[in-house]
Amino acid sequence: MYLLYLLGDAHFNLAIKYLRELKKKVIIYG
Repeated sequence: MYLLYLLGDAHFNLAIKYLRELKKKVIIYG
């Protein structure tokens, strides 16, 4: 259960980073 929680948290953090990078690209190219 705890391992699944850690994996889920890691995926959540990766998604946040991905969205931030996407925002930067939109600002640069937009």
